[in-house]
Amino acid sequence: MATIPTEIEMTSAPRNTRLNEIIAIGMIALALLLGLCLASYNPNDPSWNAAGETATHNWIGAVGANVATVLFQAIGLAAYLLPLLLLATAWRRFRSRRIKAPLSRAAGLLLLLLSASALLTLARIRPFIDASFNAGGLAGAVIASGLAGWLNTIGATILLAAIAATGILLATNFSFAQFYERIAFALANR
Repeated sequence: MATIPTEIEMTSAPRNTRLNEIIAIGMIALALLLGLCLASYNPNDPSWNAAGETATHNWIGAVGANVATVLFQAIGLAAYLLPLLLLATAWRRFRSRRIKAPLSRAAGLLLLLLSASALLTLARIRPFIDASFNAGGLAGAVIASGLAGWLNTIGATILLAAIAATGILLATNFSFAQFYERIAFALANR
């Protein structure tokens, strides 16, 4: 005997849509605050580990100055990935999509952040915002120097690029094979 589907069964989105939207709004606000505190970082701002001018120039105030200082010292310019990652996660929440394999995704994000930090260190980029800190932060410096000691710079770069690619695959739905196929198709049909 056929049953009439209930209202909950008829919707494809999981329950708690409003809760997901509230969480997404909070994540977007956090991503914007984080992006603004990183974008307005000033090395002369007073922070938890440095005395500076009395006025804070960071757009998010003293909290923004401290957050930016900690993130830049920890993971360097890879900190700019964090607001983007928050926005991507917020987008999934807005659409009430469950995150499949959350531990794998979190591991992928961690691999991506740490390998990006180490690659920035190996590239020997001097940050435009403050030449006194390493472009990859403390984490990048430790990882890069350890790997370069064993594999030299070229070997460490190849390994870190492979780790970053693995992190992207674990953290997202991106496929390098599909990307290659799309490029090949676009080039063939020019």
